[in-house]
Amino acid sequence: MLTKNLYLFIIALLFCARVFAQSQTFYYNAHGKQVAGPDSAAYKRVLTLSDTVAQTTMFNFTDYYNDGKIRLTGKTSQLKGNVLEGRCVRYYPSGNMEQIANYTLGMMNGTTYDYYPNGKLYRVVKYEVQRPTPNSFVEKMPLIITCNDSTGAPLATNGNGEYMGYGADFKTIAEQGYIKNGLKVGQWQGQINNEKQHLKFGFNESYEDGKLNSGKSTDDDGTEHYYTARNVIPIFTGGERAFSQFLRDNIRYPKRDRENNIQGKVFVSFVVEKDGKLTGFKVLRSPGESFSAESLRVLNMSPNWSPSLWYGHPVRLEFTVPINFSLRGQ
Repeated sequence: MLTKNLYLFIIALLFCARVFAQSQTFYYNAHGKQVAGPDSAAYKRVLTLSDTVAQTTMFNFTDYYNDGKIRLTGKTSQLKGNVLEGRCVRYYPSGNMEQIANYTLGMMNGTTYDYYPNGKLYRVVKYEVQRPTPNSFVEKMPLIITCNDSTGAPLATNGNGEYMGYGADFKTIAEQGYIKNGLKVGQWQGQINNEKQHLKFGFNESYEDGKLNSGKSTDDDGTEHYYTARNVIPIFTGGERAFSQFLRDNIRYPKRDRENNIQGKVFVSFVVEKDGKLTGFKVLRSPGESFSAESLRVLNMSPNWSPSLWYGHPVRLEFTVPINFSLRGQ
């Protein structure tokens, strides 16, 4: 006889197969946000239920440019998301291959091949994701195995030689330097022109075995910014423990929810401005309106955070925090 759990599993599979008997189509703009239809879309995604049996439901998908050419194909573990899984292949609008990569829960994991728009191999990079605990992942520093110029001539082979990092359009050199055993070494330099953050500067950095020892970015007006990490995420003054204490001191459990033993997590996104002020609060997920209202009330009381830093420059960054409402121990 079938056990109850196995019976339910089979029913779930049959339900998914029924739902996906035919493919489903979603539309997205150039920033990856879902839109209502093709008129405002930069590409469309066609999904079908994957034939792979796993603990997590998987979907085969193919993205198409508006002219019908393939943009991206592979697997995803989210119906409307971008959590890529396994081997995924990207293509330029011309139809030439752009990238072959492998993913684990949306993170690159394994050997990735990137190509120039003209079809020549640009670089080979090895990524590694480790899982120290069932609920956590750590991305190790990627190793640069190969780098070629646009004619296919080698600049670096077997992890040794010169590396050229380009902007998205391959028209500008974003960074350049030397690698040894796949890691950055010595002096590196580059140029950044980010219109979204209104930043334009050059930078010089010093590396040892892939570790950034020091960096200096210089604006067009000569202003210098010093850093030891290219990207620094926003943080509540005093760190995570201080933020947890701030929440404990100010959160009031909604009375009716307490009486009805309702619990759950509220996920709130907001923007940490360049001066550390929090703006643009949005509740992404919540067990109820009262929990959402209480979370927003408390977050609006928050003092300024330490802002995100990019090459030593303060920048605006969207951030998401979970706020847990639990009756345990109360």
